[in-house]
Amino acid sequence: MTSGYRKTAAKDNPEANAKGDTEKAAGNLKAGTIMVAIDPSGPSAKPCLIQVQGGKDVDSWKAFFATLEDSPEWVIADLDPAIARAVRETWPKAILYHSRRHLAELMRKRAIADGVPERVRLDEPIRLARPIPWSPTRSNMRRWGDHPLMTAIAEAQRGPEEWARLKELIAVHVEPDKLALRSWIATNEILIQRQWEIRRIRGRVPLSTGSLQGRMSEWVAPLRRRAGRWQNARRLNLALGLITLRGRGEAHEARYAGIIRAAFEASGNRSHLPVVMEVPIPELEDETQPMSWWRTWQDRDEASLPRLVFDSERRTRQRADDDHVRWLRERLAGIYAAQNDLRKQFGIPTPPSGRPKRPERADPGSLKGKFVADFEDLMLEWDWDLNGDIDPRTVAAGGRQRVAWRCVLNSDHVWETRASSRTYGGSFCPYHMGNKVHPSESLAAYFPGLAKEWHPTKNVLRADQVTRASGRQATWVCELGHEWPAVIYSRILSQSGSPECHKLTAAERNRAGRERGRQQRDQRAAAQVSSLIPSDELDADMPF
Repeated sequence: MTSGYRKTAAKDNPEANAKGDTEKAAGNLKAGTIMVAIDPSGPSAKPCLIQVQGGKDVDSWKAFFATLEDSPEWVIADLDPAIARAVRETWPKAILYHSRRHLAELMRKRAIADGVPERVRLDEPIRLARPIPWSPTRSNMRRWGDHPLMTAIAEAQRGPEEWARLKELIAVHVEPDKLALRSWIATNEILIQRQWEIRRIRGRVPLSTGSLQGRMSEWVAPLRRRAGRWQNARRLNLALGLITLRGRGEAHEARYAGIIRAAFEASGNRSHLPVVMEVPIPELEDETQPMSWWRTWQDRDEASLPRLVFDSERRTRQRADDDHVRWLRERLAGIYAAQNDLRKQFGIPTPPSGRPKRPERADPGSLKGKFVADFEDLMLEWDWDLNGDIDPRTVAAGGRQRVAWRCVLNSDHVWETRASSRTYGGSFCPYHMGNKVHPSESLAAYFPGLAKEWHPTKNVLRADQVTRASGRQATWVCELGHEWPAVIYSRILSQSGSPECHKLTAAERNRAGRERGRQQRDQRAAAQVSSLIPSDELDADMPF
């Protein structure tokens, strides 16, 4: 965190504006993230690199990894998807092992969310050799200890036996309706088993980053005392370089001088921006105002920390949007594949996937004296049945007469248009081009259950005139009469119903479900009766 400065309005502080002081402190603001790479292989852990980045997004981690000298064989990190993605893209051959301490901490937090206390009162106090320092009476009897489940969480990652013991204690100490810890274990149990396998194959390897937390706090302690003053990324990275040397035990005057000299040469032998710099005023043309060098919000020449944070957040939002679009496409593709399998099982023809590429029609030139029969490709789509007695040899190629056409790719696609639109305009099957929706490929064909909830009067189109992937917002109505707006493809993804029905109590939902079941049984019975009795007998007076 850091403190910043913002421009003040003239009406807020006229005295300060009269003196030329047009800035005020903005309070504590996020100024970036300090990333640390540590080598724990020696007798004591040493920092490989300490650097500031705008955030903990994938691009920031990749930029940080790119400045390391060598490619590691083994990477230990927290359970952070951004770190995992950056490691895969930067070092594809490196083995990523998630810190046991971090995984245990995640399980501990979920156990607390389920109502499990961290400490419990012991049935029998334990006598200690020395008195407890924080005890008011200086007692040497320990009456409180860790909860058995918390102890099992700390030992659960050692092997399958400890993991099974954890599951047994969860069934005993966690209520059945509490799902925070159970859902985490169900989601990450495969990860724990993978780490056991890595441990078995690789032998003795570092397993956790817990022992390094204290060293990191010791290295970064000088920055925390001056956290409000660091606002420029270049100057902060220079200080972090000196701290790295100190952490390695190489804090020599010659090494310090070499780093500082290289930093000065890279910046043109300037430690910071000039005291007074002329900056154009956006509101007034051809006028300038002085700007002090510590106003890093407006740094033009150097990368300020607020700018790094802004870029990191922008990249994170963009990557999240791209991931959502990719997930949406995969989810829709899976749903469509399942629907096509059902259509094949019931013998319903499957429509062609995708759209054909629109061919580039050559310039027909003058159509004077030409007829539709002169175009061989158009004759392949001439609908002889619907056009009846119309002779293509008498229909002018550039005329305005409307005739019927049948798609050569799908015989169910039939449309009507002018002959000139096919010759001059180069139009093709409107169903393949996305201009129209065929009923057999519509929302009503693929999801008849959703089509029943399509509002009959408040929608411009019908359910058989929109696709199942449409982004159009439609109005829906449930069997109980509740109306609500929702995007078409979102209903397919979520398979959700009416928000008002969701608010009903369990008894009301059961009652409504029984009523729907009764109506469906009546409809099936009526359909069976109508199929068994001839239609002319249904019109007569029946005794029942």
